[in-house]
Amino acid sequence: MKLQPQYSLATLLLGLACAIGCGPKPEPSSSTSTPPGSSTGTPAAGLAEAASKAAETVQQVAGQAQAAAAVAGDKVRELVDSAKKLAGDNKWEEAMKLLQDAKALQLTPEQRSMIDGLIAQFKDQMSKAALQQAKDKAGAEVGKSLDGLLKK
Repeated sequence: MKLQPQYSLATLLLGLACAIGCGPKPEPSSSTSTPPGSSTGTPAAGLAEAASKAAETVQQVAGQAQAAAAVAGDKVRELVDSAKKLAGDNKWEEAMKLLQDAKALQLTPEQRSMIDGLIAQFKDQMSKAALQQAKDKAGAEVGKSLDGLLKK
């Protein structure tokens, strides 16, 4: 029995909302302005024009993004080339720093893969160079020791 008053209140509110919403609509006056960017005043024309402007903006942003990607790609290429040159001169630490700098840029998956491969390659070459240097130094020390023993 408690539900009946609640239903009747809901019915009353629903009826009131329909009566207000379904009342006579005022005629649009000639003093109403057209939507911004609309030349004909019809909503469809305004939407079409807005969509056209949005498409132009998207194309401009896409062009700017492509230009930025090209500049970033050139910068990555420049850093990688410099790193390879330094590695060729056995300047491993400097070469690794350049690759780390390149890795900090926004990279495509292919560029990231290439830089990761170069870092692994440089680390391998660094360890080989350090091992060879240690062998050469040990050989020189053994040679000095043998010379010292043979002279006695």
